[in-house]
Amino acid sequence: EGVANHPALQSLKVDGAALPVAEFRGVDGAKDVVDVTDWGLGPSSGHVISTLARCNRIMSNLSLKGNPIGVQGAEAIVGGLFDAPLRVLNLTMAGLGEEDMKGLSTSVSKNLGWLSELRLDENGLKAGPEEMAPLFMLRNLRILSIERNQLTAIPQLIGTALSLRRLSLRANQLLELPSALCLLTNLEHLDLNKNHLRTLPHNIGGLAALSHLELSENKLVELPSSFCELNDNLHLSVARNPLERPSIEQARQGISAIRRFFGQTKSKKDAGDAAQEALDAI
Repeated sequence: EGVANHPALQSLKVDGAALPVAEFRGVDGAKDVVDVTDWGLGPSSGHVISTLARCNRIMSNLSLKGNPIGVQGAEAIVGGLFDAPLRVLNLTMAGLGEEDMKGLSTSVSKNLGWLSELRLDENGLKAGPEEMAPLFMLRNLRILSIERNQLTAIPQLIGTALSLRRLSLRANQLLELPSALCLLTNLEHLDLNKNHLRTLPHNIGGLAALSHLELSENKLVELPSSFCELNDNLHLSVARNPLERPSIEQARQGISAIRRFFGQTKSKKDAGDAAQEALDAI
């Protein structure tokens, strides 16, 4: 730690890579974006970076993609960034593997309150809902990507992440979704392709802002009737599902065709707007 904090130090070799000391310290004209993608950094690098970053007050974007730092290394880095206004953190292919995620999730929630984008793709994550739950307490989080992992469930606490605009859970092993997901009325893009979903929450129509819904390559047999409440212009992908109610052909035609299947011509929102317009005209 004493060596890492030496004021004259310009670079520090760890795991075969020369870490840019000034960038992690946030001094000497350092940029707010630090990208060390594929530098081969390991867990020991995480502890060194944590020490360097403790006084960093400018870093807003950090990419650790492709570095096998593991959960402990990542948790150390996050713990050292408590003063930084970090908004984007990329931990894609960071070697998080099958380790317990609870400590890292809690540290992210506690130390990175400004975070608006978090990427945890391709880590082989098998974490249970309780391990991931703290992540959904990030009040400013707008983009969350946990693609190509091995998650089987996500926590009900997801319903508190009201700032989310984009959520990607593509290529996991999800069997079902919590009903609380449908409380995310600001969510615009939801990617659930390549999972094992057999059903969807009955209240999915509550996703009022949804413009893209990716459901291809699941095991869905029917869609909830609340689909009728979704936007007419919703981009809906349902390929490679054994859909029967409505049929795959009907679902591919979009929300209007789905409404016709369920015997509805307008969503509840559209009907409410029409009623209000009629009242206004009186």
